[in-house]
Formats: sequence, structure tokens, C-alpha cells
Amino acid sequence: MRKVPGRNGTDALKQGSSHANAKQESRGPGKATIAILGGEQEHEPYERAIRVPVVQSVSFGYQDIDTWHAVALEREEGHIYSRNTNPTVRAFEEKIRDLEGAEAATSFSSGMAAISATFFTLLRPGDRVVSIKDSYGGTNKLFTEFLPPFGIEVHLCETTDHAQIESEVAQGCKLLYLESLVKKLYHYREINGAALAPMDAYSLLRGMKTLALRVERQNQSALAIARWLQQYPAVEQVNYPGLETHQHHEIAKRQMRGFGGVLSFSVRGGLDAIKYFLPKLKYAHRAANLGCVKTVVGPSLC
Repeated sequence: MRKVPGRNGTDALKQGSSHANAKQESRGPGKATIAILGGEQEHEPYERAIRVPVVQSVSFGYQDIDTWHAVALEREEGHIYSRNTNPTVRAFEEKIRDLEGAEAATSFSSGMAAISATFFTLLRPGDRVVSIKDSYGGTNKLFTEFLPPFGIEVHLCETTDHAQIESEVAQGCKLLYLESLVKKLYHYREINGAALAPMDAYSLLRGMKTLALRVERQNQSALAIARWLQQYPAVEQVNYPGLETHQHHEIAKRQMRGFGGVLSFSVRGGLDAIKYFLPKLKYAHRAANLGCVKTVVGPSLC
């Protein structure tokens, strides 16, 4: 053991610990730590529970009217009705807020509920929307079938044509579909009953504790599969931004720490070859689902 002149071992340990703590505090917690603890240590503990419980209560009571009134007006922290705010859902939203480094976060019962809320909160008859053709199927349906009857003009650009997108934006638009806002969406969620349920929030909280490990492995597995498929003679093309041959690889390198767990590829022989190939897979499920721990696979027509 190396001796430290002028102080005993305990002093050295204390100084080393203080230095390490100061260094850690200056950096702040990492994403993996936030995924475990974020949103779970800022409020009163529930009977000393170490895990956020599922609070199923629809309403919340107060001993005096003044406190009840203050909470209702958001002058004091608390809950009135679970469709508005709920302790379990709040913990989930604050974890997302911390992971994103944002000022606030809100949640919905589904992705399409969030997207619909964005549109119907921000848009009015006569407004113009600019977006891309290759959006999610449900979103595209909103663009092509639901918004036009409300008198909202939608222009969908070629996804990779940046000049066209900028030109359409320059002509004027109320919404460019790239990101959404939070504050107004919260009230739209209340009115339309699209709030996230406490049990769903609890399940998300539990799953997010291993999020960092799972995403890391997904990134590794997807890249390994993509590289293997590149070398397979029956495969025509592999689409994965982690591959150096992908047209947007350099952009992905600048924007991402990993390249994701989703990839696509085409096989020689078209649909007939796909129909032959898919049943041969032993560990992949033939289904249309992106939110699953299993490997899922399907043709583009699904």
C-alpha cells in the first residue's frame, strides 16, 4: 500500500472520495442512471417504497378548501383528478424530461394520440402544413384524410429533397412536422381523454430501468445483422444508417450515439422470395410491431 505523506489512510480516502464526488456532480448523472432514478426522487416517498407504486385513484382529497383550491389553480403541488395528473404518470413524465434534458414532458395513451393532439391543438381552418411523404402510416392518414376536411392545406415533400422542403416552408406554413410543443398539448390531452393510464406508466417506469442496456444491445445486434446481410448473396440491398455504405451514414454519425434496432433489406426474387424466406426464420416473429423485445420481421406491404 502506498503511503500518503502528512495524513493517514482515512484522510486520503476522504479526500479522494470528495474529489470523485465533486467530479461526478460537475458531470451530472449519465443517461443510464437517469433511466433508473429520474423522476423518482423529487417527491414525497410512498410509505418508504423504493419503487414508484401504481396510484389507481381517480380523484385526490384534501383536508381544507384552501389547499384544495391552491392545488387546483396549480399554485401548490398536488393532484386533483388522474386524467389531469397522477403521481405514477408524473414520475414517468419527469423521467422522460430528465433523459431528454427538457424543461417538461407530457405523455399520451398512444403515439397517434400525441400526434393528433399536436395537429388539432396548433392548427385551424385555413392553415398550411408542410411535411414529408415517408411519414408513419397513421400520420400520413391524418395528412391525407383527416386534416383536409377541416380546411387545412397539407403539402407533402419528397423526404430527401431538402430544397423542396425549404421552398415550401418559405411560402408560409403554420406547422412544419418535425417536432411538437408541450404546453397546449397537455390541456388537449385532458379534454379528449388521451391520458396515459397509471398502470401503463408504471410498466414504462419499470422497463426504463434497463433501457440503456437494451438499447446498447439492440444497436450492437442490428449492426451485426446488417453487416452479415451485406455479405449474403441472396440479399440485394441493406438499409441501415450504421453501415458506411448508407447514403446518410455521415449524418447519422453526427446525430446519433447508436444507429438503432430497426433495419430493412431487399432479397433477390421479389415478393415470391420473401414468401419463401419468412417462414424459414426460427427466432423472428412475423408481425408488424416496433415496440417489442422480440425480433419481428415483415414485408414492406404490411
